[in-house]
Amino acid sequence: MARSLAFVMVFCAALVAAMFASQPPAPRDADISPSEFSAIRAMADVEEISSAPHPIGSEDILRVRDYLRTRLTALGLDVIPDTPRNVVYVPGRLARTLVTARVHNVVGILKGTAPELPAIVLMSHYDTVPNSPGAADDTAGVAATLEIIANLKAAGPLKRDVIVLFTEGEEFGLMGARAFFNQSPLASRTGLVLNLEARGGGGRAFMFETSENAGELMRSYGQVVSSPSANSLSAFLYRNMPNGTDLTTAFDVGKPGMNFAFIADEYAYHTASATPDRLDRGSLQHMGDQVLALTRAFGNADDLKVDAPDIIYSDVFGLGFVSYPQSAGWALVGILVILIGFTFMRARAAGQVSVKGLAIGASYFIGFFVILAGLLLLVKLALGGLLDVQMKYTMIGRHGFFIGGCTALAFGLALGLATAMRKWLTLWNTWLSGLALLLAVTCLLQIIAPGATIAVGWPLLMACIAAASVTALAKSDVDDRLALFAMALFSLVGATLVATNGVALFLGLGGILPSIIALPAILTAIILFPGLDALARLARAPLIAALFLLGGFAALGWSAFGPASADHPRVTEAFYLAGPEPDQYARVSTLKSLDAWSGPFLASDGGEATRGELFPGYPQQVWSAPAKPAAVPRPVLSSETELVGDSRQVTLRLVPSSRPRELLFLLRSGTQLDNLSIDGVPISGITETGEWSRFVYVAPPATGTVLRFTAVTAGEASLRVVEVHEGWPEGVEPPAKPEGYTPWRTSDVTYAASTLDVSWP
Repeated sequence: MARSLAFVMVFCAALVAAMFASQPPAPRDADISPSEFSAIRAMADVEEISSAPHPIGSEDILRVRDYLRTRLTALGLDVIPDTPRNVVYVPGRLARTLVTARVHNVVGILKGTAPELPAIVLMSHYDTVPNSPGAADDTAGVAATLEIIANLKAAGPLKRDVIVLFTEGEEFGLMGARAFFNQSPLASRTGLVLNLEARGGGGRAFMFETSENAGELMRSYGQVVSSPSANSLSAFLYRNMPNGTDLTTAFDVGKPGMNFAFIADEYAYHTASATPDRLDRGSLQHMGDQVLALTRAFGNADDLKVDAPDIIYSDVFGLGFVSYPQSAGWALVGILVILIGFTFMRARAAGQVSVKGLAIGASYFIGFFVILAGLLLLVKLALGGLLDVQMKYTMIGRHGFFIGGCTALAFGLALGLATAMRKWLTLWNTWLSGLALLLAVTCLLQIIAPGATIAVGWPLLMACIAAASVTALAKSDVDDRLALFAMALFSLVGATLVATNGVALFLGLGGILPSIIALPAILTAIILFPGLDALARLARAPLIAALFLLGGFAALGWSAFGPASADHPRVTEAFYLAGPEPDQYARVSTLKSLDAWSGPFLASDGGEATRGELFPGYPQQVWSAPAKPAAVPRPVLSSETELVGDSRQVTLRLVPSSRPRELLFLLRSGTQLDNLSIDGVPISGITETGEWSRFVYVAPPATGTVLRFTAVTAGEASLRVVEVHEGWPEGVEPPAKPEGYTPWRTSDVTYAASTLDVSWP
């Protein structure tokens, strides 16, 4: 009974400790020293910039751009004249697709006393996704940078110049950062980039990514940051993930750097709920404190030391920082081998282990991991699928129920499986087999990904100390209660390490892949197995396991299907389409399923919504219903052909109806096209004979756009162009959104489309 009670107490204490360790510091008031970071002062910029959504190409981004240039000028920076640049990006995960944009970065330079030294770049992006005011992503980064510059000005000049880089077009493919690092002459002066990002509206600000060979950078981080939040696991994971941030473009050209973001409260990310009121001031404070300390340290350093072997590192609950060379990870492995070997020998001498028992114990943990991962995957599929954005945001809107439900399922399954197998499971056979499994994983990670060993090796060390303590103290003159206390103490530290990393892992990936919780779950089950074993042998263990499983399913069901409200909103989307055929008018939604607002909107003109192709070449299935004609001006398309040597040069011209936020070109040709360009910017590797290719042009010039290509042989091509304009056409009045429904991405816009078929002899 004592062990089962200790298990419950340690399990709950670890969860509570992890939650506390994940909280940011309190924001500092506006009346503190001007040389110190104040989130309250920075919030004035957050409130001004994020008063409305401002995606690239929108009218409101012009306001934000002017505001930032004015603020940098007032801070005394040398503001670089605005030079719009055209950038091309080919998304690797989308076939025959290209994004191009005309971007306006805002750049200022805070002069140092030794401008010949490579500069420190503080980077953040000032555009948002459509329909999101973006108080977190990335107005928080922009506002923090402005406050940091004010802090630096108040304290006196640094040795190095500090370049403030506010990029545009990050949300459409890191466009502004691509323009800076590939085209700006200032890029060659860059010594180190500190990128300020966000993927939520709260939580601690993680330093989650570094350039390669950043060993000395991370040692400096641990020395100068007073409340660290970084580990080599996150750096390893992000380095091997397909997504990127503006900092990725700096890495691509060999510039070193660090990446900062907070990721809690994901509903305040890329939604209309990303308002200043929802932004956690403590998160803003934590980010500002870290980046200010690093800017001062690196800004005054004679040598940035940006090329040193990577190290293993982690903060410890935000209270301290531990780092050591990757080779030293083998010393940890050696210690683990000694502790497990000692425990095994003691247990074997007492006749408590056998080969068969160890095999059964290993099968328990492997079975638990596989079943839990599969169960959570099935739950996700049953609740809407892996890529259903509506369900994702509905569930993270009730994040407490979401993560609580997953945790309850994990606990109930671990207990239920242990109860079902309790005839065959023995304490030392099972616990030692689990420790051995984790030792094998630690060795594998030390070989292929040393930075990731902190996720397994550190908690395993605590569990091994707990196990060795019990075997050393058991059946000795020392009271058995001391052995239980030692086991509980070290198990608590190990479980808290797992829970802290698990919370961060779930916040980062749980919304799309809740099965990820199987990783911290199996670690916790192994570390705390003595208590779990004792709990499984209680008479009411099956009932307890069943209640947790039912509670988990109920919590997940409520997170998915609970009613929408202002506190737990749902995303919705619909828009109006005119074209591309002259008599084509429709109400459209790209959502997977119609909801309480989009459904009535599509049916407003009496048409029935059906799912299918919007028009040939459009890249996705949609819901659409016929709509009454509205006065929507459409783009004017024209073509001309001339001989250039042995080839035919075809020029397609577009004159927009008015200033569009973005353009979508859909092009298909029956013959090979060469030398393709948009407004003189070359495009390659996109077109394929007989297939539709897609070109997205963001923030295009209001004067018009030219698409040009050459063909060696006679042929023909079809072109469809869609202009995206903010707002609804005159005379189209959608129903008011019910409480708790917020517009998503391309909602509440008008598509104006035209088509052109062209042939050449």
